[in-house]
This record gives sequence, C-alpha cells and structure tokens, in this order.
Amino acid sequence: MAAATKRFASRSKSNRSRKRKQAEQQARNLNSSFQQKACEDDCSCGGALYSPNRCSMYSLPLKYGRKHVNITTTAFIKLIPGSTISPPPETSPMHRVHSYEKLLESKSSGFAEQFTLQSFTFNELDEATQGFQDELGRGSFGAVYKGTSPGDGKSIAVKRLGMVKEGERDQFRTEMTSIGRNNHRNLVRLLGFCMEGSRKFLVYEYMSNGSLADFLFNRNERPVWKQRARIALDVTKGILYLHEECEVSIIHCNIKPRNILLDDSLTAKISDFRLAKLLRPNQTSSTSGTALYSAPEWQNSALLSVKVDVYSFGVVLLEIICCRSNIEVEGRSADEILLSTFVNNCFVGGELNKLVEGEEEVDMKMVERFVKVGLWCIQDDPNLRPLMKNVILMLEGIMTAPVPPSPSLPHVTN
Repeated sequence: MAAATKRFASRSKSNRSRKRKQAEQQARNLNSSFQQKACEDDCSCGGALYSPNRCSMYSLPLKYGRKHVNITTTAFIKLIPGSTISPPPETSPMHRVHSYEKLLESKSSGFAEQFTLQSFTFNELDEATQGFQDELGRGSFGAVYKGTSPGDGKSIAVKRLGMVKEGERDQFRTEMTSIGRNNHRNLVRLLGFCMEGSRKFLVYEYMSNGSLADFLFNRNERPVWKQRARIALDVTKGILYLHEECEVSIIHCNIKPRNILLDDSLTAKISDFRLAKLLRPNQTSSTSGTALYSAPEWQNSALLSVKVDVYSFGVVLLEIICCRSNIEVEGRSADEILLSTFVNNCFVGGELNKLVEGEEEVDMKMVERFVKVGLWCIQDDPNLRPLMKNVILMLEGIMTAPVPPSPSLPHVTN
C-alpha cells in the first residue's frame, strides 16, 4: 500500500512538472509572439531578441551583432516588404547584423534604401531631372519635378524648397533625419535630400497616379465609389500614424487633396508632413495651410492641436464623397456653392442620393456613415471633432456615428 501511494505521488509530481513545463512553454510562445508584434508595430524597431527572462528591442540602424554559444535566444530581424536582401545560408544562423553596413554601400540595394536617407549633390539632381524640365506640380512649399534615381534608375520626385538661410543647416539636417524615420504605408516615402550652398531639395518616391485633386476633379467621369472609400480610409490611417503612432506627434497643418498622392495601385499616401514646421517654425496662426481646408482656430491665433488636421480631413472626406471641390460657383445654385452646406441639407432632408447621383454600385449605408463623420470633423469647436482613431472606427462601421450638429459656414479669407 505504501509503495502504491509512493508511485501515485511520483506520477502526480511528474504530471504537475509536465503541465508546468507546458504552461511555461505556452507563456514563452505568447511572449515571443507579443515581442515580435511589438517590433513590427514600432517604426523605429529594426530587430528584437527574446529569451525566457528578457525581451529587448533594438532601434535602427542595426550595426553589429554576435552569437553567444551559452545563451539561447530568439531573434526577430525586421525586413521591409519588397526588399532584396537574401536569406541567410541554412548552415549559419542570422547573427552577423553588421553585414547591413555592407548593404548600405550598394546603391542598388532596396533594403538599404528603406533605412537611410541619401544625400544628393545638386549636379546629381540636375542630371536626374534633366535640368528640372518635367514639372509635376507646384505647391505652397515649392515646385516638384520628375526624375530618375542616379542609383537604380527608378522614378523619383524632386521638390525644390526655398533657399537655406544662415543658421538653418543643422535644423534642416535634423528634420531630414526625423522625417526619414517616419515609415508608413500611407505616407509618401522620403528617399533623400540635397543641401548645397543655399539650395535645398527633397527627393521622394514617385507617385504615378498623381494627386487626389486630379483623381477627383479632373476626370471625365467619377471614380467608382469603392475606390473613393478605400482612399478615404488610407488617408485616415496616414493621419492617425502622424498623430499617435510615430515617435513624436506630428500635426500636418496642410491636409488637402493636392498633398494626398496615389501610387500605381491607387494607394493614397500623404505628402509634405513636417514641412510646415521645417519652413515656417513656431507658427500658431494661418500663415500655412490652405484657407478652404483650414480650421477656424487658424485665424484666431490659437495654439494648434491635432484637431486642425481632423477639420481638414473632414473637408477632404466630403470632397471624396461628392467628387467636387469645397467651394464651386459656376453652375451651382445658392445652396450648392458651399459643399458642407449642400451635404448637410441633403443629410437632414434624407436626400443623400443627390451626392452620388448617377453612380452605380454605391453602398448608401456607407455613404451615410461617411457623411456623418465628415460633418462631425468640420465642427467649429475642436472639442466636438473626433480623434482620428474614432474616425476610422466610425468609417468602418465598428463604432456608431451619431447624428452630427449642422456645421457653421466655412471661415474663408482672401
């Protein structure tokens, strides 16, 4: 009897030990997955090391690494989609991250381009753009030219900025480094810059389908509703990243269709973020931005918050819904000149079909959600405007969008 009891106790102890090991393994797997996800979500994280007693994330750039034979760890090395880095040999684990430095030396490496800004000379950009002949557009911060990258032959967009003033060189370089760290699917990627003498240029990825303004307003027929709805969500995700997900919150201050660009798959990407701060520092009023898209607090010399971008997005959202500019006089009746007034009247009168008249395959429930969100975003009181994370939830139908108050008339200045 005593022997049987002893065997039973031994089996129970063995079972408890096995269950404890299983629980520990599950916890390690969970923590490992959590560490991997945390690194994926952090734009500045280039890799992570996980061991049962420690989790560490490492910022970019990753410069060196070494293998320790007595320590068992799991390494996560972030690779950018579309990068050309080759997988490690099967016989050798990835432990020499210093090979990244060699990749930087090759201009043909897509992996290197994702992590560092290239410094161009003026002659390189002059040659890349064939003397700045092909102008893509001109905005508040300067003209943009199409060119070809000296390194890999890819198309690029070169933005000419104002002259560098005395004492601005260090600030310019600091801002370039900061902008280069912001990496998101819905932001136009900064590839490099030039600061030579008094000249300064920014070099961006080329967006083959131009601006949202051209897409909405300069076509013979309206883009289909599904495309427009997807573009609207793309823009919200880019703004949310600027407001809440990058290292330091960025207020764009100039959200408008001309600063929203479309790539070859019609993915919308926001351009010119941080340029208002770079070119006009310490501003608190409407010295930047475009009047038709500017929140009322611009003109009150008030301190700015992320809600100014929410207001601008609201105007853009109504334009996306209706495929027309915020103010149109020609061919419009008095109550149709101001888009916000027209949209609100249609919403209150139950005539949202007027906003998408003649279109096919339009989800009217989605149109109603979008209209309500747009009207909330353009409220005069910043406290009434939703945060961008709630804008996304309402647009996607995850959060209910309540009935908004009627917006005030836009504050337009000459």
